[in-house]
Amino acid sequence: MAINTDIEAVDDIFQEGKVVDGFVLGTEVHRGGMASLFSATKHGVDIPILLKIPRVGRDQPVESLVGFETELTILRSLKSPYVPKYLGSGNMATRPYIAMERVEGRPLEDYIKEGKVFTIDEVVRIGSDLAQAVQSLHSQDAIHLDIKPENILIDDKGKLTLIDFGLSHHARYPDLLAEEMRKGVGSAPYISPEQVTGIRSDSRSDIFSIGAII
Repeated sequence: MAINTDIEAVDDIFQEGKVVDGFVLGTEVHRGGMASLFSATKHGVDIPILLKIPRVGRDQPVESLVGFETELTILRSLKSPYVPKYLGSGNMATRPYIAMERVEGRPLEDYIKEGKVFTIDEVVRIGSDLAQAVQSLHSQDAIHLDIKPENILIDDKGKLTLIDFGLSHHARYPDLLAEEMRKGVGSAPYISPEQVTGIRSDSRSDIFSIGAII
């Protein structure tokens, strides 16, 4: 694996107020089992910035590190209004991070958990936007493979953004997850039948996930 930095060293580098490759770190907005998210600013960049830093170390599951490398590869190859803009990345062996546009909005999952009752028009709009977002990825030879309410952000104006490309596949790049895992990966109940069997190259998998959501 390219990443062999220990957790303590990474935590020392990425702290509020530190400057990393010109990015001035703000507050830590999220800390999960696989990554931390920091707000950031950078001279000359006039959009909100988010830095994603992987949790790395001897006890970290290998799939989380492979997923981070996969997300980096996929995100920097995409240009789409439905995907956060890629702004840079760090050395994977010494200071691993992905800098991206910080997108406003809340996960669709939040609305569902709150018991929101969607109107027919809202369901149609979300379904249509999801279809356009997926088409945008597929036209660039990418398949998301983890489309679920948690990975769909919707802002106050209804704009939809897809996030988290850690399980994605790109036809023009090596499939690190397929090489490392040798088994199906995805999120029940949205994973397609072919993904369960380990097939990661069928764009219809994303369409299945949209249908499961709607």
